[in-house]
Amino acid sequence: FFVIMADTDGKFAALENNDNITAEKAQEYIDEIIAEKDSVGMTGNLSYCAVKKENGTLMVLTDRTAEIEMMNKLKRISLIVGIISVILISAASYFLGGIVVRPLKDTFEKQKQFITDASHELKTPLASIKLLTDSILQNDMDIETVREFVGDIGNEADRLTRMSEKLLSLSRMYRYT
Repeated sequence: FFVIMADTDGKFAALENNDNITAEKAQEYIDEIIAEKDSVGMTGNLSYCAVKKENGTLMVLTDRTAEIEMMNKLKRISLIVGIISVILISAASYFLGGIVVRPLKDTFEKQKQFITDASHELKTPLASIKLLTDSILQNDMDIETVREFVGDIGNEADRLTRMSEKLLSLSRMYRYT
């Protein structure tokens, strides 16, 4: 810190504790501080406290360059750390989101495949029943052939019944898991 004394007209009178400041520079500080009209404040990198006395104004100035530079470094570091944190959190969220969603995606794919397979399995006996009933209705057949076709229709109907029972059992299992 250093002290500058100004007379009642605001002219440089004395300087203590700093041999590096010229009278002209001291006068610049005096003019800036008086123009501010605040007893405490900042001018450049210097903080000041001004006290009016009966023979002039006493001003104590402290160099805050190191503190200001430290604050600027802290701002830059905080900004860099913040940006890196956001990038890392975003990457982790994307990666973990993929891990969490993958089992659901696999489950939906398996369900889709199951529905396709079940649909195909149900169409086959239905197509056989349809073909056999059309054949019975459109052809003149002997009773033995009709009995054979009706037996095949019954077998296909039994097969459909077993498949629907298995599907119901599966749906109950999924409901309770």
